[in-house]
Amino acid sequence: MLFRSILSTILAPDSGTAEIAGFDVLRDPLEARSRLGIVFQEPSLDDRLTVRENLNIHGLVFGVPQPLRRQRIDEMLQLVELTDWADKPARTLSAGMKRRVEIARALIHDSEIMLLDEPTAGLDAQSRSRMWEYVRRLQSERQLTLLVTTHYIEEVENCDRVCIIDHGKVLAIDSPD
Repeated sequence: MLFRSILSTILAPDSGTAEIAGFDVLRDPLEARSRLGIVFQEPSLDDRLTVRENLNIHGLVFGVPQPLRRQRIDEMLQLVELTDWADKPARTLSAGMKRRVEIARALIHDSEIMLLDEPTAGLDAQSRSRMWEYVRRLQSERQLTLLVTTHYIEEVENCDRVCIIDHGKVLAIDSPD
């Protein structure tokens, strides 16, 4: 999605401005990016690496110091209930487990905003439910702001605001009601 590329500072906006946690994506791209965690629609883990290695690499990319990185990896693994899988290759995980690792990865660098791009696409009902449990707990515990794109209308019922877009045009912005 175009807006994901703009918010993650990959593309510049054609017009207007975009900010992440108060930082302009054009003037302060590193600050903006450091506050954003992304869970992509398509799985983006390196299947050859273990769960822990996937999380560690993300922490390295975002400059999380080693002692803090280890602590956060352990905290995130516990949060998403994958501690027992930490040293298993990502390729051995189910789709739901991979999604949980991706949520953990998006938070290793202590992001303030998490962009979830079709986060439950391809997941079974049980995995979808568990994924939302983790996300809502994180939102509550960390005052995490969520930005969700989804085709499943029931997934926006608990959102503060909903924006319906069709063919690049905003049709409505309001509360879910």
